[in-house]
Amino acid sequence: MKTLGISGRRTVRQWHKIGKSKHTPFPVATAASLCYNPATFRQCAMADPESSQQRRRDYWRENLRIMAWLLAVWFLVSYGCGILFVDQLNKISLGGFQLGFWMAQQGSIYVFVVLIFVYVRLMNKLDQKYGFDKEDAAETEEKEDV
Repeated sequence: MKTLGISGRRTVRQWHKIGKSKHTPFPVATAASLCYNPATFRQCAMADPESSQQRRRDYWRENLRIMAWLLAVWFLVSYGCGILFVDQLNKISLGGFQLGFWMAQQGSIYVFVVLIFVYVRLMNKLDQKYGFDKEDAAETEEKEDV
């Protein structure tokens, strides 16, 4: 068999072409599945930079969606409960204080701190989904070995 490339290894595209032949005894993963798999991301990024860019665009799009929802919650709690709905909330008492006053002074700060933890959790899940958590761990291990 003929190998191409400087290192003597086959590229992802060469393996993909081999996988399409009827004489291949094993299934070959598509380029898209290689790009979303953290273990083979580096091979995919070198072989198919467009799919790597698409993966990063999808990641960033979901990141912006998460931030938009969390900012909407933050706005609703800080501006809505502290200013807009204060008259309705003041009818409810919390620890001797009116709820509208409490939300303006303390509640929005507590909600903001909770939103930080929610953001961290959602971003960790997003990193795992797109394989960026494994990529960062591999880079850290390489630096420690040097």
